[in-house]
Amino acid sequence: MKWIKDQLLGSLWGKIILTLLALLVLALGYGLIVHQSDKIYPGVRVGKLGLGSMTKAEAKQKLEEDLDANLDKTLDLEYQDKHYRTSLRDLGYSYEIDAMVDQAYRIGRSGNKGADFLDAFYSLFRQPLPIQGAFKGDKLDDYLHGLADDLFILAKDAQLSIEDGQVHLVQDQDGRYLDTNLTREALENWDGSQAIVLPVFDRPADVQAKMLEKMDSVLGEFTSNYASSEKNRKYNIALGAEKLNHTILKPGEQVSFNDKMDQITKEAGFKVAGVIRNGEFDRGVGGGICQVSTTLYNALIRADANIIERHNHSRPIGYVKNGTDAAVATGYKNLVFQNDFSHPIYIGAQADGRELTFQIFGSKEDKDYEVKIIPQLVSTNKPRTKTIYTDSLAKGETEVKESGHNGYSYRTYKEIIKDGQVLEKKQISTSTYIGRDRVLLVGTRSSGGDSKQNDE
Repeated sequence: MKWIKDQLLGSLWGKIILTLLALLVLALGYGLIVHQSDKIYPGVRVGKLGLGSMTKAEAKQKLEEDLDANLDKTLDLEYQDKHYRTSLRDLGYSYEIDAMVDQAYRIGRSGNKGADFLDAFYSLFRQPLPIQGAFKGDKLDDYLHGLADDLFILAKDAQLSIEDGQVHLVQDQDGRYLDTNLTREALENWDGSQAIVLPVFDRPADVQAKMLEKMDSVLGEFTSNYASSEKNRKYNIALGAEKLNHTILKPGEQVSFNDKMDQITKEAGFKVAGVIRNGEFDRGVGGGICQVSTTLYNALIRADANIIERHNHSRPIGYVKNGTDAAVATGYKNLVFQNDFSHPIYIGAQADGRELTFQIFGSKEDKDYEVKIIPQLVSTNKPRTKTIYTDSLAKGETEVKESGHNGYSYRTYKEIIKDGQVLEKKQISTSTYIGRDRVLLVGTRSSGGDSKQNDE
């Protein structure tokens, strides 16, 4: 034994082993002593705060005293030259003191002697426990919404306009927005000292100037008047035009009018106004939308765009010539068109309360000719008279219940004209407007018959 002891003490490794054994025995002994007490193991820290050898009450008091000051520290959020100052307390933040104390106290007290022994020893070298806290209530959400509103800039699309007969390009402008999720994360991880640089990002415009640079010509345009329309109808026309304004079609791309409108419902913002339903004037949600589709259709055919689907109304309308209208109805009537040109085309729309105008912009390289639209009447169907006999009228009396109206059939042509010469003429559509019978009431009641008496 003496030889073994001399060999161990006489070597460096022996001294290291004996030192570690001594430390292990001391840690075990101290751990057993602490375990039998109500104190936290030595070496346990929460953040930078050491809680070793403290009772739970002492640890709680220390955390409250040291962390409470952090709640009122000035928290600086910055973006470029903008600075926003607040505090964690103002944002509804609070520390989970009891949870942190319980977590510190549970170290080395799992009930497993081997694991508890290692925890007791390891606590001398353990990494600090995280500081726990959370934002409570709506204060943080309200603050983030306010920040987002203050920093938000709406992107502006590039636009085309006509001035003095020339196409002018209005440049786009990028917008910006605050990423509130990243801001929340930065606040949750704030170290109490550094300013937080707000995560603000650019939002490019949907329509950028580079998309419109080749558009140097108005391929087609059309204006219809709606000055005499009721207020709700004017609103619907303006809303429909807005949904189509700034639409860009790449070569080969199709657009569905109904898809651009999304849903013609009250929930989507449309109002009740006059409509044509089954050949009769009625009222319904979205009244006026057919004037939008018709005006767009007339601009498109003058631009010589490819019309994939188009329908006429069930009866003539007053704001365009017969044979040049385009009715839409969700589910069964639509206006679908396609860009068959080599360059993109751009749809501009304007509704000023009196006139609705659509302009189709594109490249001069695609269309260096004019398009003339010629609707031709094919036939007129006079209304028939339908006689209904009724005893509500005396014999010899008649009354027109419905005046009826003519039905018409049209073929519509387009002419391609260049340098004053018609290069081509072709049919582009047919239109059938349904007539309505005249209804005549004829009396059958005898003059000497009993008359109905009023009970009152």
